[in-house]
Amino acid sequence: SAASDVYNRQAIRLVGAAEQALKEGDTSNAELRQFFDELNGLFRGPTKITDKTVRAKLLDVVVLLFERLATNKPSAYTTYQPLVALLSRYDRFADIYKVCEKATRSSGARSLVHYYVALCFLKWGEPKAAIRLLERAVELRPTHFYSRLYLGSAYQRIERYDAAMRHYREAEKLAPNMSPYYHGLLHTYVAKLLASKGDVDGAVARYEKALACKAPVTYSVAWRLQYAEFLAENGRKAEAIKQYREVERLAPSSKIRYAARRALRRLGEK
Repeated sequence: SAASDVYNRQAIRLVGAAEQALKEGDTSNAELRQFFDELNGLFRGPTKITDKTVRAKLLDVVVLLFERLATNKPSAYTTYQPLVALLSRYDRFADIYKVCEKATRSSGARSLVHYYVALCFLKWGEPKAAIRLLERAVELRPTHFYSRLYLGSAYQRIERYDAAMRHYREAEKLAPNMSPYYHGLLHTYVAKLLASKGDVDGAVARYEKALACKAPVTYSVAWRLQYAEFLAENGRKAEAIKQYREVERLAPSSKIRYAARRALRRLGEK
């Protein structure tokens, strides 16, 4: 259609402008992101880009923009996350992985880009894609607590519990140096894993350890609610009631408090 032809010509012009900007070494990250936003607008517009060759060129430029942004500032993952999302939508995972590998040559990057991109895939419900990236991240940096933690979580999501526990154990060796929140979060992940395997007592012990970490109340109350729900599901009514009442006490004006109140009513408590 005429509208599609206009879109295709607009795309070609934008590809040329973006390629020229990439050749110029002084183009800022903000300017590069602006090019992406314009490119992304073509993909999200009301008229489809019908020319497959043009679409492929647009995606090739997105790969180059992702590479430049990731190597310029690996820790600024919010800058390149939308690019990863677009490339993923068009099954360009091989390109995503290549960029992550290239980013390791940047000063201070090491495993950062692998890690941050993997978190994106976990957020989007794609643990298998995350696992490949996180396995490489821990290879590059074995003592990175967060990579170990989320690699364990990714394996747990696909029910590979032995692999998950292996990485949780490695993360646990590093946990004493972490904040109470992450130390406690690790315990809750292990608790859920043990619960999945039917180890009720082991899960209880891990929930207790999580609560003992003295994480900020916002997080510890959420964990306590999870713990109470787990106890109720496993017929440990008196212990569940105790935990629900503690949630009420610690979070008197939050939504979590009302969830605990409803649970207590279901258990026959006033």
